[in-house]
Amino acid sequence: DERPKDKKFISKWLLRWLFENVPSKNFPAAVSWEIIRLITFEKLGLRHTCCQFDDEDSYTVGSEEADEIRDEDRDGIQLLESLLPELEEKLGDEDIKSFIDGYWTTRMEEVLAARDEESVDRVAI
Repeated sequence: DERPKDKKFISKWLLRWLFENVPSKNFPAAVSWEIIRLITFEKLGLRHTCCQFDDEDSYTVGSEEADEIRDEDRDGIQLLESLLPELEEKLGDEDIKSFIDGYWTTRMEEVLAARDEESVDRVAI
């Protein structure tokens, strides 16, 4: 079984499998958009609050823990919410693999570099 044991890599494994087995030009627009949302969420380092994975299985996050996670991830959530409309517009009817390999990768590099620079500026103050 080649599925990853580390649950953090499920989306990467799933994307690789999809791109190897399904022509990305045949992805329905809704599937393409959900993939973009998921990989952007993960690239920003955000944590899921509906459930978490441990070594054995998944478990539901309690409301108090979910509130704490959302509070800690507040800046990242705001960044995600500001990026999504831009990404949706740029994705348009483009083939998802081309979009991820091109615009999305470049844009995420810019976003992460700016976020890192802002973090350094905060520490320096």
